[in-house]
Amino acid sequence: MQRKFYSWLKNNERLLNQQGITTDNIIVVEESSNSCVTVDQSTYKCLGKIIVWQGGTINTTIYDLGTDITEDGYVDLTDSSDVDFAVVLSDYFLKLNGGL
Repeated sequence: MQRKFYSWLKNNERLLNQQGITTDNIIVVEESSNSCVTVDQSTYKCLGKIIVWQGGTINTTIYDLGTDITEDGYVDLTDSSDVDFAVVLSDYFLKLNGGL
């Protein structure tokens, strides 16, 4: 799952940037039991983090710079073989751009 996400992210990084979402850091961990991709992102209102685990779970965190509020999210895609990350993460991207 994390490889699919990494590929999707690289293919959509320019589009996200056009929407005001900057990808600041991408970390790929390829350990056998804890493989994941961690992405740090930012907008003028928020800081965000996405972690996509090998097993198919996604953790998100959004920190609103103006209100000092943090929101965590979780998506379980363990039974999904064909994932549209734009749809799955649409709420995250909306809040990252608009604030909490």
